[in-house]
Amino acid sequence: MSKEVTDFLRYVGSRSYIRGVDLLKNFCLSHFGMDDFPNIVSFKILRPISKHGVWTTYEGPCPEKAAAKVKFCLGEGQTQESCFIENDRIITERCSDGKSFIGDVVQISKNSGSVTTSRPLEPFDALDFFIDGNKRLQEMSFDGAGSEQKVFIQFVYLSGLVMPPILSGEVRFVQNMEKSEGNAKYLLTSVTFNDEDHQESSFNLCFSHYYGSNEQ
Repeated sequence: MSKEVTDFLRYVGSRSYIRGVDLLKNFCLSHFGMDDFPNIVSFKILRPISKHGVWTTYEGPCPEKAAAKVKFCLGEGQTQESCFIENDRIITERCSDGKSFIGDVVQISKNSGSVTTSRPLEPFDALDFFIDGNKRLQEMSFDGAGSEQKVFIQFVYLSGLVMPPILSGEVRFVQNMEKSEGNAKYLLTSVTFNDEDHQESSFNLCFSHYYGSNEQ
């Protein structure tokens, strides 16, 4: 079990939920610090959180009370899974929206296109960029104009991310799957960028589109 770290667990802007990207950054900080971003095999939000907590490792599957889980590389082919377990301390902190790192945005097809960084980005800022860039393309592509229902777009899953020390230049986002469940829709996107050796690297992002009258 790691020690409790409260950094990044706060409501951003007018949101009524804790952002998934901030929960992932909280994990990275609690396990590795600011200077060593792990290779993420998978990260999944299991349910919304409203309380502080700790990232805990179990021998078997995460318990039902877990709010999120992350599988990460330890090196030499070994991986480990950690689960976020809330305690009884309610999150009350709030902050304003941070600076955007998005430069030029080019929509190529529905929910797909390219986004350039506004400047070279270190890992935590690059993570924000990936989430914001994908969301921007999906907002541009949303065809629900005129509908009485509002759509809420949220990051829910990530897999196969090997973060470069510095991210810069063009990043491509290509939607490759869509699935509907009840009043929600899930979009899986392949994200491709050039690493520090100028080799292409890709990972997957999944966002939910929730249709309703209240923010989720």
